Amino acid sequence: MAALRRTVTTATPAATATRAITARIHHGRRFARSRPSEALRAGLWGAAGGGAGVTIAQNIVVASADGRRESPAWRRIGAPRTRLRYTPSTPMSDDAAPLLALPSDEAHLWLLDPAAWDIPALSDRLRSWLSPDEAARMDRYLFLRHRHEYLATRALCRAVLSRYAPVDPAAWRFRANRWGRPEVDSPETGWLRFNLSNAEGMLACLVAREREVGVDVEDTAREVDVLATAAHVFAPSEIAALGRQRHDAHRARFFHYWTLKESYIKARGMGLALPLDRFAFELDEGDGEARIVIDPSLGDESEAWQFARLRPTPRHQVAVALRRGAEPDLRVVVREASGLLDQALR
Repeated sequence: MAALRRTVTTATPAATATRAITARIHHGRRFARSRPSEALRAGLWGAAGGGAGVTIAQNIVVASADGRRESPAWRRIGAPRTRLRYTPSTPMSDDAAPLLALPSDEAHLWLLDPAAWDIPALSDRLRSWLSPDEAARMDRYLFLRHRHEYLATRALCRAVLSRYAPVDPAAWRFRANRWGRPEVDSPETGWLRFNLSNAEGMLACLVAREREVGVDVEDTAREVDVLATAAHVFAPSEIAALGRQRHDAHRARFFHYWTLKESYIKARGMGLALPLDRFAFELDEGDGEARIVIDPSLGDESEAWQFARLRPTPRHQVAVALRRGAEPDLRVVVREASGLLDQALR
């Protein structure tokens, strides 16, 4: 889960239990790394071509490499209304790259393997982008791996935002809402809404125009007792549905629920202050549509939300939450972010 999401201000028993469970999931034994940068690229390309090993799930369409056309042959599972396409970031030419358009009916999801930016010569430059508070927080991490992951996450955020507005990556300023979620602190660029998530081997930055968005990425290879964890943090209907799965399907269903729930509470901007058992997801069999059912006490409407899921690598599960209100479903554009530095460091 994203480090920036640890925003609970009220230490309720439920929140305390959830934080303990979260720590258990994300600080289990480490797994050997493959080359996630290559796995991400191959996985998304494989999905675009209908390849095996990577799931592009409910409501998702993947676009061609240049992002200029959409093939009817792409793998399409579940309700087809939301379109999700993959476009790689492109290296900078000698001329400045034009800003990217961000239409109101799109959300853009940038994915990055942090190892792609783990280059000592870049560290000082990327660190110079951080605010004093961000630099201090980075220095509080004990292990170098965690410091780099934090630096790459914050650099990804700044580099992505600078693709949509004429602002230098180091010039972005952020404020926190009452629960600690970071937001752009500028009347000129406040229309840019974003959310961040990180797991070992994968970072995600989701951006949209003037709407609430949330993203969660999880390393599904982590050790976790899925049934015991679900009993503490899932809604009763989710626990029952999980229990009806075959034993070998428990883990996959658990991470579908977990990432969806995380994406929703992050989009709401309240983190774990939002009771996880007061809303539930209903999933079609396989990788079909995800629907949310929200308790009236939370002051929200289920029909206002759109969700999308994908597995960009065999190891990582991603979920996206978008508040679309009464509008038609949005298109979600997936971009591989490793080439962003070619543009941001010009």
